[in-house]
Amino acid sequence: MKTSRLIFRLAPLPALFAAAFASAAEQTELETINVYGTRNAARYEYVTDSAQTRTAAKTDGSLMDVPQSSSTVTRRHLDEREPQDIAETLAYTSGVSGGYRGENTHIEMSVRGIGGKSNGGGQPTFWDGLRYGASLEINPYIIDRIDILKGPASMLYGQSNPGGIVNLITKQATGSNESEIVLKTGSGNRAEIGLDIDKEWNEQLAYRLVGNAKQVDWQAGKQTRQRSLTLAPSLMWRPTERTKLVLKGLYERQPEAGDRNFLISDGTLFPVDGQRIPLDFFSGDPNYHDLNNTKNQIGYELEHKFNDNLSLQQNLRYGAYNNYLKSLVVWNPLGGSNIRRMARIFDENWHEFQADTRLVWKTGSDALRHTVLFGADYQDSRSALKSYLGDAPPIDWRNPVYGVAVDTPALSGDEKSRIRQTGLYLQDQLEWGNWRFLLGGRYDMADTSQEDMFRATSNSNSDNKFTWRAGAVYRFSDGLSAYANYATSFLPEAGIAADGGSLKPTTANQAEVGVKYQPTPRVLLTGALFNINQSNLSVYDPVSWQKTQVGKVRTRGAEIEVQGDITPQWGVSGSYTYLDKKVREDSNPALVGTTQWGVPKHTASLWLDYRFGSQSPLKGLSIGTGLRYTGKTWGDNANTFRVPAYTVWDMKLAYKPGTAIPALKGTQLQLNVQNLAGKQYVASCANHASCFYGKGRVWTLSGSYRW
Repeated sequence: MKTSRLIFRLAPLPALFAAAFASAAEQTELETINVYGTRNAARYEYVTDSAQTRTAAKTDGSLMDVPQSSSTVTRRHLDEREPQDIAETLAYTSGVSGGYRGENTHIEMSVRGIGGKSNGGGQPTFWDGLRYGASLEINPYIIDRIDILKGPASMLYGQSNPGGIVNLITKQATGSNESEIVLKTGSGNRAEIGLDIDKEWNEQLAYRLVGNAKQVDWQAGKQTRQRSLTLAPSLMWRPTERTKLVLKGLYERQPEAGDRNFLISDGTLFPVDGQRIPLDFFSGDPNYHDLNNTKNQIGYELEHKFNDNLSLQQNLRYGAYNNYLKSLVVWNPLGGSNIRRMARIFDENWHEFQADTRLVWKTGSDALRHTVLFGADYQDSRSALKSYLGDAPPIDWRNPVYGVAVDTPALSGDEKSRIRQTGLYLQDQLEWGNWRFLLGGRYDMADTSQEDMFRATSNSNSDNKFTWRAGAVYRFSDGLSAYANYATSFLPEAGIAADGGSLKPTTANQAEVGVKYQPTPRVLLTGALFNINQSNLSVYDPVSWQKTQVGKVRTRGAEIEVQGDITPQWGVSGSYTYLDKKVREDSNPALVGTTQWGVPKHTASLWLDYRFGSQSPLKGLSIGTGLRYTGKTWGDNANTFRVPAYTVWDMKLAYKPGTAIPALKGTQLQLNVQNLAGKQYVASCANHASCFYGKGRVWTLSGSYRW
């Protein structure tokens, strides 16, 4: 009954927006935004080109024809909001939650309430269409856009989060002959430089070099400093008009990677003698703090068109990643303002090889057209983790003493895991009048192995699974599409359960209905209702840091999102998400009916950007402001305490001097402030010993030159 009522509540929305947007389209012609060069005009739009369906269907076509909800964060969004990390890039996107850890060295997010180490479903992050299992934070400067496909995506991508995937599309060579240099300063003693050079060598070759170097102190001060160097070169070769090969590489080194940001509920959620833990409190010790990581990648994207109806595409990548952590971490409260700490060392390594090869065939007649996709992919992911744990002196957050002596911690874990997965998939997209149909199936063969040298145990599994998705779209004549879909997913799990046994694959299914409305090419409104059922969720126990599995979980929800330029001067990004997530079966009866920690029932956001027109005395100036609301969440999986709701205010002020002084064409000055009011809030808690402050006020002043 609840789902039915939500459908009827959403149904009138497209008509309401239709009247407003149709009127605006009739009265005005949108002002042309000055884009230097032709690399990607869509990077300066809120709504991408309608052909960008590579993430949603692995084919080219209109997103309006895909019976599944999706969102895109374009380069314009990123340039306007100046995100500090990947979580912030998605702050105004429906269905995605990424800021529940505040400052973070990893990409930890959920889509439709599913994802993260303690929330079931695995990390949803993909990188240029291939799964990114290491989940170490990525520098947003190398990102060109972000595609979010919501709901199960196993039919296309194999092992994936049933809530959806977040596909990070990096900058690569296009031969546009555009370049950019950016200098930044800001809070936390920020010093940053970015360089992006995209050049045509000759008619067949083009190259691009994207580089970034930065240093910034996180909110706990210089002891949580982040320093990084990022280099992302690419080379495009077009030997013929029908063939394109792009070679890509990445090197990123963070000799200082910040902090993991653990605190306790006493002093954050609950005042102690009327006081709260300061936002700049450092719970570790400068003499025992070393977080660093390295990322290396090499790969390519190949596309060859045999003719206008048949094409071959292939993505291939090898990645090697290392993450090292040595720190004193919060363990549990000792009463008052005293906190017990433990000495912890993690040394993690990942090696990932992935390849995805597909054929796209277009056939049929004017009455019935087919776009057939046949693909095969292979993934080989190996990881190793050594962990050490030991006692450490406690700390009083009201009177902290640093420089303490710490004994060498003892070995507490030594694990190796490997997942090899081969998948074959077939998909057909049909066009018949105003109807669009999609039907696809996939067969996966997955081998997982785990070895725990510390506990002298090992096991291996072979799992085969068929997954599929089917959907239908009806396209009305006024830019409105209505759709329905059903999809299943499969996620093999590597690692050893807390009881020493094997982990079962996580399976899920989703039913979804929705609408998409595009009154003009630069405005898109979407709405969706969905129901996801999961079985055998693998989650990390936030106390023991070992994996356990939950029997069955159901997630119901609704999403509304609007993106676009609604007038020549006004741009808008708005979203609302409703989630109802409940445990339906569990080996612990006390957890049945509970909601997992960190999942808000309500989230909403609104970003408005105003660009003064060419006839205004303030031409070249743009102002943006946004609000982000996150509803209250449970502070643990037993639902014994809550984390309050919070609202954060962001702003942006930018000016292009070239509009007044032609000699300064291509320059821009910009000020961004996240959490303008400096609100101190708890973003989430996993239990009483794992609470996380959200980010305080962060400001960035940048100067850029494009030529």
